[in-house]
Amino acid sequence: MYAMKTNTTAISLLAVALLAPCALFADYEKSFTITFPGYKGTTTLTDFPVLVRLSPERNDFDYSKCAAGGDDLRFSDANGNLLSHEIDTWNPAGESLVWVKVPSFNADTVIRAHYGNKGGDLPPAVSATDVWSNGYVAVWHLGDANNTTQKDSTAGGHDFVCAAGDVARVDLAATGSIGGAVGFNKDGSKKGGLQANDPDNVLGTSMDTTFEFWLYQTDLDTAANRAILSRRTAWNSGSYYFYANKSRDGDPAISPSAAYDDPTLTYPSSFAGGLGMNNWKHFAFTRTGADGMFSEYADGGYVNKTTAGGTGGSFYPLGEIPVVLGNDRTSSSSAYLGSIDEVRISNVARSADWICASRDCVAKEGFTSFEMPNDWTRYSHKFDITFSGAPEGTLENFPVLVKVSTNGISGFSYADCLKEDGGDLRFVDENDTVLASEVDIWDTNGVSLIWVKVPSLISSTKITAYYGWKFSPAVDATAVWDNGFLGVWHLDETSTSAMLDSTGGGSSLYEESWYAGSVGTGRDGVVGKSVEFNLRTSDHKGGLRTSAARVLRCGQDSMTVEAWAWQDDHEPAENTIRGSLIHEMTTNGSTYPTIYEMYEANTAGNYGKFVVWTSFADGTSGYYTPNASKPLLPKAEWNHIVLRYDGVAGGVNFQNGVTITGGYGNKGALKETLGSSTLFVGCKTTGTANSQFPGCIDEVRISSVARSDAWIKATYDTIKNNGTFATYGRARKTARTTILLFR
Repeated sequence: MYAMKTNTTAISLLAVALLAPCALFADYEKSFTITFPGYKGTTTLTDFPVLVRLSPERNDFDYSKCAAGGDDLRFSDANGNLLSHEIDTWNPAGESLVWVKVPSFNADTVIRAHYGNKGGDLPPAVSATDVWSNGYVAVWHLGDANNTTQKDSTAGGHDFVCAAGDVARVDLAATGSIGGAVGFNKDGSKKGGLQANDPDNVLGTSMDTTFEFWLYQTDLDTAANRAILSRRTAWNSGSYYFYANKSRDGDPAISPSAAYDDPTLTYPSSFAGGLGMNNWKHFAFTRTGADGMFSEYADGGYVNKTTAGGTGGSFYPLGEIPVVLGNDRTSSSSAYLGSIDEVRISNVARSADWICASRDCVAKEGFTSFEMPNDWTRYSHKFDITFSGAPEGTLENFPVLVKVSTNGISGFSYADCLKEDGGDLRFVDENDTVLASEVDIWDTNGVSLIWVKVPSLISSTKITAYYGWKFSPAVDATAVWDNGFLGVWHLDETSTSAMLDSTGGGSSLYEESWYAGSVGTGRDGVVGKSVEFNLRTSDHKGGLRTSAARVLRCGQDSMTVEAWAWQDDHEPAENTIRGSLIHEMTTNGSTYPTIYEMYEANTAGNYGKFVVWTSFADGTSGYYTPNASKPLLPKAEWNHIVLRYDGVAGGVNFQNGVTITGGYGNKGALKETLGSSTLFVGCKTTGTANSQFPGCIDEVRISSVARSDAWIKATYDTIKNNGTFATYGRARKTARTTILLFR
C-alpha cells in the first residue's frame, strides 16, 4: 500500500467562484455522484469533513484513468463549486481514502467526484489543510507506515514524532480503523509513545474543547492504568489525561487534576464503557467552558453528561508542555495495550450530530452511497419472493426474513454472487424501488439470512432479489430497523466483547470480565446463532449488558420488548433461580430503579412461566402474569416472548404470537430515567446471584411503539414458519437488452 499526505497549495476561493461550474470539469472523463443516506442527524453541519472511499469494488473507480497520486481528483458540490479535499491514503492496488470538506452537510447533501482529466486545464489545486479549518487545532490520521513523523493534517503543524529510542516499542505500521494506525507496547516494556510539541499552547487548552480518537484494545492491565492521550507536567498534574481504566475493562477515562485557570476546580473521572477487546471503537469527549459541562460519546452514541464543581473557565495553561500519544510521558511505563487511530482535537464543543457523523462516515457501511444508476439488467440473476403467509391488513415498513440457499431456491448458486458476503444482493419492490436490507448471516455452504424492510406488506406483496453485479451501489443496513426500533441484537457474534446493535444506535451488549465464562456464544439459534446462559452453575451470576451508550426505553407511554428463548430441562422448583430474560434499569449513581423485567417465575403456581414486572411514572408497579389456563411453554424448543405496553390500553404478554394475559390496571407513562438506562440480557443484573436464564436467547428487540397483534404474529411467522410465510421463486438470469444496429 502507498500512503501519501497531500501537500498542495491553497486556492483563491474567489477565483474558483468566478469559474463556471461546467467549465471546471469539462475536460474530465469520469465522474459520479455521492450522497449520504446514512446521516441520521437532525441538524445541518457546516464545513463537515466526510470520508470518501474509492476503489474498483466500491464505486467502479478506475485508477488507470486517474493521474498519478490522484493529482487530477476533484470534488464539487451539487452546483459544481469546487470543494477542498485531503488524500489520506492513495492505494492504486486497492482502496484510497479521501477527506472532503462539505460546506452544508445533511442527509440530502449531494457532491460529485471527478477524475480522468483528458489533457485540458486542471481546476485550481485544493488545500488539504483547509479540510480541517473549522475548529480543528490538530488532526492526526496516523497512517504513515514506518514513518517516525506522523503528520498533523491541520495548518498548525503539530506533528507527532517517535523518538529514536522508542521505534522498537511502537508499531508504526499497525492496521487502523481508517487505513493505518499506531500500536503501542510493542516490546512489552510499557514504554514508548509519540510526542507533539505545542509552542502556541492550543492543543486542548481552549474554553470549549473536543477530543476524538479510535481505540483497538488487545489486552487489559488490571494492575495499572494505561495511557491513551496526555498533556501533563508530572504524574498527577496536567491539563488532561485519557487512560484505559484498570478496574473497568480498560474503558477510557479522563482524570485531570488541574483543569481550569482556577486550579481548585476539577471535573470528575468519567467512563465511556463497553470498549471490549479486539474491535475498533470511537470515543469523543466534549467540554463547554461557559457552563463547565462535559459530555462523553462511545461509537457515536451519547454516554454521559456531567457538570463540574464550579462555573467553568479555561483549561489550565501549561505553556509548551507536549502532548503524548500512547503513554503518559515517553519515559514512563504506561504504554497503551493496543492501537490508536484518527486522533482529533478541536477548540469547539462538537454537537452530538457532528460526533455521530464523524464516527458513522468511517464505520457505517451505508453512510455513503455512490449513485451509479441501478440498471437491473447489469445484475446477472434474480428471484422473486411473495408473502402469502402475511396477515390480513397492511404492515408498513415491516422487516421480513429472507432465507437464501441452494436447496431452498431452485436454480440459485452462491457462485453467481460477485461481492463478498452477499454484498451485491439487492431487493426491490414492484416499482423497482430499492429496499433496505441487512445481511445477518452469509453462509456459502448453507443457509444465508437477510432482513429486508418491506414498505407495505400484505399477502399479495412481491419483492425481487437481484445479484451478480460487482459494482452494485451500497445500501444502509441500519435503515431496516428505523421504524420504531431502539435496539436489535441478532446475537450471532462469536465474541462476548461486542454483541452489536443492528439499528446503528451503538448499544452493544457485552459480558463483564469479572463474570467471564457465564455466557457461551455460537450456539444454534432460531435465526443463525444464539447465546447460552447459566454457565456459572455455582452462583448463577453473569450475563450480557449494555454500557448505557443509549437510553433505550424510558419515560414514554408505549413499548414492545421481545426475545426468543430456548429453555433447557430446568424448571425451577424452589425460590432460588428466577431465570431473568431481559431487564432494563434506569441509572443515576447508585440508584437503579427497574423499568421492566421479563423473567421465568420462581413462585408457586407459575414455575417456569414467563412473568413481566413493570414500573410506572406515577410510582406504582404491576405484574403481567400468564393466564392460569395457559400451559407451560415446551422445553428444548424456541419460543417467542413479547411484552407490549400501551399507555391507554395497558400491557399484554404474547407467547408464540398468541396473547396470554390482559393489561394491568395502572396505565400511563412508564417510569422515567434518572439520566440513562442499562439493559441486561440473560440475568437480572450481571452481579446478581441466582438470576441467570436457564438456556439460550436469540433475536432480542426493543421498540418505542406498541406493536399490533398482526405485527407480533407476523414477526413470529417470518422467523418460525418462514417456509409458509414466504414463497421463493426460481432463480433465473436477468433479461439483458439487445441493441441491433442496421446499416
